Amino acid sequence: MATPLRAFHIVGDQFTELEGLPETLPAQGYLWVATARPALEEVLPEVQARLQSWTGSQLFDLHISDLANRQLPSTYDYTSAYDLMVFRRLAAHAIAAIDQDGESNSRRASEIGELVERGAARSARVEN
Repeated sequence: MATPLRAFHIVGDQFTELEGLPETLPAQGYLWVATARPALEEVLPEVQARLQSWTGSQLFDLHISDLANRQLPSTYDYTSAYDLMVFRRLAAHAIAAIDQDGESNSRRASEIGELVERGAARSARVEN
C-alpha cells in the first residue's frame, strides 16, 4: 500500500526521504511535502497541524481548494509562511504529449521550470 504522504529534506542538490513529517523544521535546507490528490483529505489534518507548529500558519483555504481541484494546471504560489507547488502530472512521457487543449506539455514544463527557478530564488533570498 502506498504511503499517503511523503516528506523529503532537501539541502543543495541532495535529498533524504523522511519517515514522516518531522516534529521541527530542519535547521538548513527545505522540507518538501508530497501527496497525491486522492490522499489529500486523509493527510490534511496532520499537514495543517505541523504547518501551524512550524510556522504559526496553516494552508490557506484557497490553496486547499487549489490542491483538491482536478482541473487546476501546474502552478506555483507563495505566502509569507510557505511556498506551494501543484504539479498536474509528473511523468516523463507526458512532457512530449499534447494536452487536450492542444497546448504542448513541453511548453508547460518549461513554464513550471521557470516558476520553480523563481520560487527557489525567492526562497534563497528569504533564507539568506
